[in-house]
Amino acid sequence: MEGPHFSDLMTALSSPTCRIEELYLDSTGLKDISCSHLASAMKSNQYLRILNLSFNDLTGPHFGDLMTALSSPSCSVEQLMFQDILLRDDHVPFLVSLSNSTKLTHLVLSHNQITDTGASYIEELILKSTSLKEISLFLNRQLSYEVKDKLRELKNHKPGLTVSIE
Repeated sequence: MEGPHFSDLMTALSSPTCRIEELYLDSTGLKDISCSHLASAMKSNQYLRILNLSFNDLTGPHFGDLMTALSSPSCSVEQLMFQDILLRDDHVPFLVSLSNSTKLTHLVLSHNQITDTGASYIEELILKSTSLKEISLFLNRQLSYEVKDKLRELKNHKPGLTVSIE
């Protein structure tokens, strides 16, 4: 999807008159460089509530740019879908910055490559976040049963939190 049409979409999304509330870019062939373009657009958009970037290859050197934009106080994204974006442990630390978001309530990290090492950052994100109500970690098959149980039990420390994991 990258190219002139993606550039046009990012220009429109960053316009002060843009009122797009839901953006579904799942399975569009986005690569890591898209994260920088999305980050720039996110800095200007105050209406986007749902962002689905699932089934794209977003991890790389620009993933942190997107996380910075999504954790900004001006970001209004409430539901963020990152299912199967090839997320590995070396990029999971960037997710902790999402705990700064006061609006993010739902986060989907299903079907990625998170291991027990990366799970400690997921735990930190959950414990630091004041707004997160649901996190989905289905099909992260490299997580041990012990770590899955530990993540599930975080709901005992955060009333109203749902941790979906198998």
